[in-house]
Amino acid sequence: ARIARAINARRRSGIKPRIALLSGLFDRPLADAENTIPYWPRLHPALRLLNWNADGGRLVEDKLATAERYAAHGIASAPILAVIGRDEAAYPHEGRFPAVSDARELLQLLERAPDHLILKPAAGSRGMGVVSASREDGRWAVDGTVLSPEEFAGRLLSIKEPAGMLLQPRLRSHPSLAPFGGALGLCSVRINTALLQ
Repeated sequence: ARIARAINARRRSGIKPRIALLSGLFDRPLADAENTIPYWPRLHPALRLLNWNADGGRLVEDKLATAERYAAHGIASAPILAVIGRDEAAYPHEGRFPAVSDARELLQLLERAPDHLILKPAAGSRGMGVVSASREDGRWAVDGTVLSPEEFAGRLLSIKEPAGMLLQPRLRSHPSLAPFGGALGLCSVRINTALLQ
């Protein structure tokens, strides 16, 4: 059904089925899809042209690389407690944030961590693969399951994401932003800049 809706989006707009799938148009209300469709065919090629020059593509696709660039230039961003399970040969980084692949080390980090955490793929987008965890009475609630610290650490280390998973404190939007983003996620904006020569 998703593929059929993606193909239907292409018929209406010229958007390729792959882009319709990646954009989540098949899961959005019709009004959202129709608001996206008019500008996407012009926007997507421009983003690729501007973002993929030099190391722009890496910065767009790798949240850890972006966070390290921000840190190097003193730009505030959501804190990263650690990156878990990153293939450092395939995804090199500057080492500004701790890389963890050992259960004992991860358990020590979790002992010092805040009680509300977010874990997300360093190379993910649109909230896919995001895990929320909350600690209460020394145990972690994750996706409706209560885990011991050892079970939680084992679960985190078992996630297979070559670019790794970013472990971060959960941040919440200011209450005045609730009309825009509700209470589920963090309102944020990404600004892409380009220097044209």
